[in-house]
Amino acid sequence: MSKYVIHACEARRWYVEDYLIPSMTAQGIDRNNITVFMDSNKRGNLFACMDCFKSMPDDNGSTWHLQDDVLIASTFKQKTEELEDAAPLVCGFCFRVPAYIAPEGLQPPQTMWYSFQCIKIPNKVARECADWFFKTARYDTKYHDFIRANKGDDSMFKIFIEQKFGTDKIALNLKPSIVEHIDDLIGGSLINQLRKMDGPARGVYFEEPEKVELLTAALANRNKKAAVYAGTRNLYHKMLPPIRSLLLNSSVDKIYLLIEDDKFPYPLPPEVETINVSGQSYFRSDGPNMKNPWGYMVLLRAAYWDLFPQWNKILSLDVDTIVVDEIDKLWDIDIENYYVAGVREPLKSSGGQQCRSPLYVNFGVAMYNLKALRDGTGAEMIQKLDNFHYDFSEQDAFNIYCSGKIKELPPEYNDTRYWTSFHITPPTAHPRIIHYAAVKDYTKYDEYKKYDGLVLVGENGSVY
Repeated sequence: MSKYVIHACEARRWYVEDYLIPSMTAQGIDRNNITVFMDSNKRGNLFACMDCFKSMPDDNGSTWHLQDDVLIASTFKQKTEELEDAAPLVCGFCFRVPAYIAPEGLQPPQTMWYSFQCIKIPNKVARECADWFFKTARYDTKYHDFIRANKGDDSMFKIFIEQKFGTDKIALNLKPSIVEHIDDLIGGSLINQLRKMDGPARGVYFEEPEKVELLTAALANRNKKAAVYAGTRNLYHKMLPPIRSLLLNSSVDKIYLLIEDDKFPYPLPPEVETINVSGQSYFRSDGPNMKNPWGYMVLLRAAYWDLFPQWNKILSLDVDTIVVDEIDKLWDIDIENYYVAGVREPLKSSGGQQCRSPLYVNFGVAMYNLKALRDGTGAEMIQKLDNFHYDFSEQDAFNIYCSGKIKELPPEYNDTRYWTSFHITPPTAHPRIIHYAAVKDYTKYDEYKKYDGLVLVGENGSVY
């Protein structure tokens, strides 16, 4: 069974943990056979690499060494296991730009492709290389440029291999490659601007283009902000003021409108994309929650994890909300260990007269951790909402079944001050989002009228 080590730095830990390792385990690679050698002490490429070599087991086995900025092919596990005994060294990534293409097949060290994007190295050879480096090479003036720059880990390894093996054919240059270098997507020095041609998996050998496209979108959207509104036809005319208020009080990158038609009847800013969900298949038309006043539009919140696969986090807003102050920090709130975040409803939380769960939050403003919901919980929510009745639809279902995995947001993000019978959410002196919850004619209030009267002008002169 093959062993793998990923050479990683802190800046790319997120990619290793969120994408690279999951892609390996999804192919059936045992997580216990994957080691991440993190340059936690910031030793730099060269010294950290040699530290990793020094840590290899003193045995006759081999280890596949990967960089922290690769995308594996769908055949990665199969190929690495098949090639375990193919040659002492196996180079799983051969640079494809014509000027750098290495010859295919068994090669001597002089013509092996030595890139650490993906290379299988015998453990004893790795340890010998580290010993040579720390005891000899680091003090040799011939290698002063590498030492001073703390780079050239692959070059130093090649120098060592040439000295050790001479002209013996000990390296297999593998084509097609079983990884692709994608530092242009996740941050890097980008020597491969030369290869930045058509997305991350530029080799035809990546047999899962849909997954590659999804990964491309997810990486492109990292650190970007997304939001979603949903409304039936009778609400279309009321949706523009909330959108304007969000655009003017945040740096949101993308806004989705879930609607019932292919086209929205009013001009929309370029940040806004409409999605016709009238043909949704997540919930039965005769389902137990379809007759609730809010209909299937709110039920679809349980499916956001599937509707927006290119996003890991999304802000959901009712169409009866107006953003009245800057809310960018809302996207920065850490919800990694939660499924959703919202503002507490005291009446339905612990100590309230209608307590339904220890922390019951209002879903008029909710930040969804779509990545977490993909662990099966999102699918379970759809199942429950399609088979059991809840008084408050998806809000009840999430609050009850995700109890303990819901994060409480500050009350200024969901101020329901205009419902005077009782406080749906705690009152706040300086609201950032006004939510006209349960108020029928909210268009009469000053916050709504302010953004109803505004006009946004695009760069091309378009009016929204």
